[in-house]
Amino acid sequence: MPPNTMNGPVSRPLRSALFVDFDNIYSGLASLDRAAATRFATDPGRWLGWLEYAIQRTDDLVGGEPARRILLRHCYLNPQVFAEFRTGFQRAAFRVIDCPPLTRQAKTSTDIHMVMDVLDALGHATHYDEFIILSGDADFTPVLLRLRAHDRRTIVLAVGPAAIAYTNAADLRLSERDLFEELLEREEDGPADVLDRVIAAFEDEAARHGSLDVQAQVAVLRNFDEFRASTNWLGYGGHLRLAQHVCGASPRLALRVVGDGAFFIDHVRQPSPTAPPQRNEAGDQDFRAREVLCELLVQAPNGLEMVALATSVRRRLGLQAPREGGWFGRNSLQAWLADVLPAGWTIVRRSGRQPLVAPPGFVADDSELEHEFPECEDRLQRQIRQATELPALQPDQYRRLFEAIAVDLHIAPYDFSQTGKAVREASGISRATISFVLRGIAQAGLDLRAVGDAATARQLADAFADNVLRMCEAARLELTAEEVEAVRAWVAGRWDGGE
Repeated sequence: MPPNTMNGPVSRPLRSALFVDFDNIYSGLASLDRAAATRFATDPGRWLGWLEYAIQRTDDLVGGEPARRILLRHCYLNPQVFAEFRTGFQRAAFRVIDCPPLTRQAKTSTDIHMVMDVLDALGHATHYDEFIILSGDADFTPVLLRLRAHDRRTIVLAVGPAAIAYTNAADLRLSERDLFEELLEREEDGPADVLDRVIAAFEDEAARHGSLDVQAQVAVLRNFDEFRASTNWLGYGGHLRLAQHVCGASPRLALRVVGDGAFFIDHVRQPSPTAPPQRNEAGDQDFRAREVLCELLVQAPNGLEMVALATSVRRRLGLQAPREGGWFGRNSLQAWLADVLPAGWTIVRRSGRQPLVAPPGFVADDSELEHEFPECEDRLQRQIRQATELPALQPDQYRRLFEAIAVDLHIAPYDFSQTGKAVREASGISRATISFVLRGIAQAGLDLRAVGDAATARQLADAFADNVLRMCEAARLELTAEEVEAVRAWVAGRWDGGE
């Protein structure tokens, strides 16, 4: 009898079958970031390794083996449009199935081909433990239910919105944000020592939170494929020994062990001048940025919102493509500020408002501090969220998000991944929510690359509201005229006037 793959552990890599709806995934990626789509199409070996090693299973393997072996690899594409990408998939050991248009409306037979091949694989002598479907097409929902009935594990990856019934029918839905990071943000990583990247990640997180407990440390480490594939803490034999090495190699980190044996990684603030800095080997641009920062803080005795500070520094320095090289050698604005803020200045996150760079002695009212986003109790809001997976933000939070996006478009060209990072830093809103909103704006037909720095927060809000209403229509959620206005007032935020 074949092994039970869902209700009991398998002490070997899972035997997996992969089915790629190329047209669906490529088009979804291209609508968000052309570079990501091109890398997906031309270098499938890159994200295959991500699937095999980085996507975890519920039980642990011994010996650093991959979580799965993708034995069956099928790619379905329209040869009249995407023939140029066949070679890359063939070199990655895919069987490429041509699915040309069969109707005047350019409808292909991809879904039928995929369904037949999935059912064939279900009865294959190999007995595949796991089926991975890369598509956002809800037509595959019955197939997922059939696989579940046969006790097979299922994974789906959908770029953009997907029917809730479809994603809930799978055991795991992969995050498109993780795919973007694999395709783009790790592009420069190469064979560099993984410890250097781990140290940099700990420095950024410690600068952001001040101190990292054991759970937070593991959360940082799990962002690295090498750690997830390792069984000996990256060669250091244990968590504490790895933490000791990380802190010993970085002047910005300190290891703190408490009486009960627990240990923390703390951020160490570097000595920061209270007067304009002296020129040093950090370079002219970094030197000038520190001067500008000091000038801005002197002029803001009550503090300065982070977005305003970032915009002022960028504009004073005349930076047109600010993300090239990051923040003067740091990965983020917060990491740079952690190094250069005068003693006593801190970053305070406030509910419904921009993060504040606060002076010494600043005390925030508890109602201002950032808490969990409250759940929407309104019946209409709850109904819409259940039908569309719309983020549970309040109008002021949506407005803060659209303002942060508009500000970033004024200081940098639009890039799905990098814009999402910058807006997360500026607004304090989660990357998943920001990605959802950026996709919605694009699906409403507003091209952020073309609009660029001419975009206004109100324009972004209106486009997103249009897409939310289309999602409600697609979910067969009938709204009255009053409810439509209520939805617009909710997701487009509150506005006092023209913008």
